[in-house]
Amino acid sequence: MKTYAISLARSKERARYIKLHLTERQLNYTIINAIDGETLTTKDIEDCCDIEEVNKHPVWLSNGAIGCALSHLNAYREFLKTDEAAAFIVEDDVVLPSNINTILEEISMQLQESEVILLYCTSFRKAALSTIGRKEIQSGFLYYPIDMRQTITATAYVISRCAALNMCNHILPIKVTADSWHYYYDKKKCFDSLRVLYPLIIQTKNFKSSIDYLPKHTFKFILSDIVNRYKVPLLYSLAKYLRKRRLDNMLGNFVLTEEASHIQKKNAGKEN
Repeated sequence: MKTYAISLARSKERARYIKLHLTERQLNYTIINAIDGETLTTKDIEDCCDIEEVNKHPVWLSNGAIGCALSHLNAYREFLKTDEAAAFIVEDDVVLPSNINTILEEISMQLQESEVILLYCTSFRKAALSTIGRKEIQSGFLYYPIDMRQTITATAYVISRCAALNMCNHILPIKVTADSWHYYYDKKKCFDSLRVLYPLIIQTKNFKSSIDYLPKHTFKFILSDIVNRYKVPLLYSLAKYLRKRRLDNMLGNFVLTEEASHIQKKNAGKEN
């Protein structure tokens, strides 16, 4: 299984990091040059987006988020040029375990024909993973989420060929972010299944996000940009600490439940 790493060229520290990291992990990888949201013009946005949705959610569907969605689309297109059955998509802040190649081999053996498996996941609030229908593998368990709206991020995931093809056919015009898995499952039927590998075996570097959700020219954006760009002493350390604390809280929001997932129920019904 080949790895497709989405990396923004202007984020030089992240770009250097991900190339070195993937090489150290001995992965067969291709760098996907991320679409830089800062360079998108008004016409670019109009051409690739549902403008009504962008205007409705200007902070959520920021230029950075739109660029991110386009970047994942380009990763799928690059993957579909091959004849492989699955792809491993990562963003450039991912920290992979030393046995990632073994894990990917396990995942490829369990991956369904039309499926996405998240190897990294966060949630803003408590998110339940169902023990019903879970599959044990050497590196953990594959769980069906109860509410896919709570399983977010597109930092590291495996996607089947069928699912990637359907995503390519339905991402444009952009109405949602790249990690709106519930939308692509419920509304667009892009894949038949989504599972989460848990406990989480992947981490992320404490980089500032390259997707800016703060409106530009606001005091918060300008201050954040100065602090992170020039690594202002004390303030930079504080910003890193606050980012880590927020992320740790989101990573700790998962609980197990004996309630059945609607995804598992639907798939079980097909088998019967």
